[in-house]
Amino acid sequence: MWWWNKNFRTGISTFLGGLLLLAWGSLRAQGPSELRPVHRCGYSILLEQQQADSMRYRSLQAMRALRSSGAHSPHVRQIPTPEGGESMIVLPVVFHVMHAPSDTVVGQGTNLSDEQIQSQLVALNHDFARKAGTRGFNQIPVGADAKVVFVLAGRDPQGQWHKGINRVPYEASMAHPMGGDLAMKDLSRWPVDRYVNIWVVGRIQLGVLGYAWLPSMLVGDPQYSRADGVVLSAQVTGSMDWVPPGQSLNLHPVYAYGRTLTHEMGHYLDLYHTWGDGDCTVDDEIEDTPNCDGPLFGCPSVAPVECPPALPRMISNYMDYTDDDCMNVFTQGQVQRMRQSLGSLYPWRAVLMSDSNLARAAVTPVTAPYPAVLVRANGGGAGNCAVNDTLGGNSDRLRLMDNRGLGMDSTNLSLLPAVDDEAGLRVLSQTVPTDAFGFATFAALSGPRPGLNRMQATTDGATVGGSSPVLVLEWTASAEARLYPNPFEQNLYMQWPETDSVDLTWTLVDRLGRECGRGTYTGEAFWSLPVEDLPAGIFVLRLDYAGGRTQETHRLVKR
Repeated sequence: MWWWNKNFRTGISTFLGGLLLLAWGSLRAQGPSELRPVHRCGYSILLEQQQADSMRYRSLQAMRALRSSGAHSPHVRQIPTPEGGESMIVLPVVFHVMHAPSDTVVGQGTNLSDEQIQSQLVALNHDFARKAGTRGFNQIPVGADAKVVFVLAGRDPQGQWHKGINRVPYEASMAHPMGGDLAMKDLSRWPVDRYVNIWVVGRIQLGVLGYAWLPSMLVGDPQYSRADGVVLSAQVTGSMDWVPPGQSLNLHPVYAYGRTLTHEMGHYLDLYHTWGDGDCTVDDEIEDTPNCDGPLFGCPSVAPVECPPALPRMISNYMDYTDDDCMNVFTQGQVQRMRQSLGSLYPWRAVLMSDSNLARAAVTPVTAPYPAVLVRANGGGAGNCAVNDTLGGNSDRLRLMDNRGLGMDSTNLSLLPAVDDEAGLRVLSQTVPTDAFGFATFAALSGPRPGLNRMQATTDGATVGGSSPVLVLEWTASAEARLYPNPFEQNLYMQWPETDSVDLTWTLVDRLGRECGRGTYTGEAFWSLPVEDLPAGIFVLRLDYAGGRTQETHRLVKR
């Protein structure tokens, strides 16, 4: 009978599981208000795990008592609080995108694009900065700018240039078990005393959206160097306020503004939930956050008074469970505690913000940006337009990227025709800012005839490398030659579909205008240009047809 009972139990479990799935589907169908998980944050689950280990829990309680008493103060490197006009803290960050093995293409499914990671980072920095004009701004008297900036690391632990984003296939990406936390983190981790590690998985079990260990929970734990960091679900990584051009972000309908990472980063920097993970008798150890009773979901229009004589609940505090579009407050007390968590109380955190570590991680502005790239959204290709056409508007954008190929956020560009521009390019928008992904819309009028146009894009400060290379825009009213492939590696072929033979002189120059080759060609309307010995780079090919017919230019890229 044992086998029958076992199969019966299995069948009942499957049946009940199906009912739960049907119920969840029904809840989902009722709209975003029903999509709020019981465990928005996994901290309470981590706390339960620690409570099961009496020794670790006693250590946590002792650390909590130490912090509450203020007895740690003489031993902690005090970092000035907002009222004291403190200096900016910069922290190097690395994202580990732990994607499903089947999501091999970047930007596909759980393999989030670089731009989606940048979208999340921009939202995080706006929240911590209480930045005016963004969703992270508030006018609450105790609200504070944390003066903490998170920057993608520019070098890996071995000192090699890196964009601060790792991509690792992870079998359990769509059902990450919190109990398997260390095994997942072992697949990709940078030293926790030098980087803030953020792991992004497809889904976390139990409906958890994200979690992080408080440093006070890791004191005395021999596994602290394996555990420290933040884990996020892909569905809450990014912000609908910052959607990359031409992309879509598949985000949770309620938690779509990147506030899960803001919340979890609060835990990473030693903040409890506002209700202290208890009732009115339990405090979060922050003086300027009112006592409250348990988590709060949604976004009430009136703040409840739950623990009189305490003030009404601070419903917009990042350390509660309210909706993403409801959150916008770290208090002065919370900011002070977060900044102090980077002191010597937690020794492995004490060097994160040091000048020497920031230099090793290359998070300060580095080498000159990549050449600006013209992007045309109307399918006309890079830089192809008619004579006297207007560039810009909604279809044309410049993109400025740093030395790692990531878009440069909020950089002003001054656009002017290059001094050697012979086609009469006229810039209509001379100063344009880039968005979070390095894109800047602009407007310019092309020259009076087919030919080469050059534009100089200069950044507004030497901190990002001064002037960018000359951006070459090329267009022709009726180009006769067709070139392929472009970009190319070895061979470049030319074809003239409208004729049987051609007679021309060709000149090839690099992006600085230096001549790289010259010659003539007379023959069939199919030819291979001699470019095998060219180095990798950007070039301009000018074709002068015999008989004064036309002159045309083409932009070439050799990989």
